[in-house]
Amino acid sequence: MVRWKRTSNSLREDAFTSSTRQWRLVQTGLGANTARCVANLIVDHDPDLVCLLGFAGGLDPSLLTGDTVEGGVVWSAETGEVVVPVPLGVAARMKELLSTKIIVESPEAKAELFRRHGCAAVEMEAFEVGKVCEAHGKSWMTARAISDASNEAFPKELGGIVKPSGDLSLLSLGVAVVKTPSLVVPLYRLYGNSRKAKQGLQYIVLKLVKVLT
Repeated sequence: MVRWKRTSNSLREDAFTSSTRQWRLVQTGLGANTARCVANLIVDHDPDLVCLLGFAGGLDPSLLTGDTVEGGVVWSAETGEVVVPVPLGVAARMKELLSTKIIVESPEAKAELFRRHGCAAVEMEAFEVGKVCEAHGKSWMTARAISDASNEAFPKELGGIVKPSGDLSLLSLGVAVVKTPSLVVPLYRLYGNSRKAKQGLQYIVLKLVKVLT
């Protein structure tokens, strides 16, 4: 059982042992905060391997919600730079990923990113984490479950419901629904997507533990 606790480096953190390997689970949050957290954790714990797991938006139309992808290469949408993770084979597909600094909300924006970069999925942390790991001489990997397919939109009205931690703000969610009752339908879709994505992430975690122990 994971017993989360707050620390100075992360939002929630716990440690456990599986077989002879020690693991440290950390909830880092979204975007740049993740890279800062990883940098501190590397200094404090000197890990053999950094594993960045989470969710991503689909850019490749062949990816469905709940599908799993492991990053073979991670590109920065802003600079065009690239970082290369260690391949472990813990997801159904090995694909190129794209890191952005903002949530990509619309199918049109996803289609444009897919046209320009050809990457299978988009997320907000892997490139910066990869740069931090490379600077410290640490091996790293990343794998993601698809939380929204390329043809699915994230309503702009819900942009404020995701906290920097990655958790939902129930207050912001309630305010958004009161202002725009029609959000109930996309919210129901998002709920279904989150369940599928969670199952995909569980698949990744089980494969990762099996590979590393």
